[in-house]
Amino acid sequence: SVRARRAGYRPSITPRATIVHKVGASSKTRADKLVLLFAGKVTYIDVQWHGLPRSVGKLLVLGGVALRAFAAVVTSNRACGEWRRTWARRAEWREGFPRVTHTVESDSREVTTG
Repeated sequence: SVRARRAGYRPSITPRATIVHKVGASSKTRADKLVLLFAGKVTYIDVQWHGLPRSVGKLLVLGGVALRAFAAVVTSNRACGEWRRTWARRAEWREGFPRVTHTVESDSREVTTG
């Protein structure tokens, strides 16, 4: 809704709407889901924040996962193994999702008549 508001739209709630989220269904483990979650968080920070807040935000996300992974090791908590696996896979999420260079929206703005 942040991007929609900036574009001049007024997002609203539609109680009868149904959303089917298929990404989670294809994620076999919680660590797989966390990798996607943190890639999304880092992508949001990259796109929406600038300068020092962007750098600090990305460090906080990285630090949060590192702290949870460290705590799982120190406490020998096997139930927290997904944090160790998420940390081990940080190369997959720490830069966020690949940037889109071509969108449908950009196509619609380039339509000319005549």
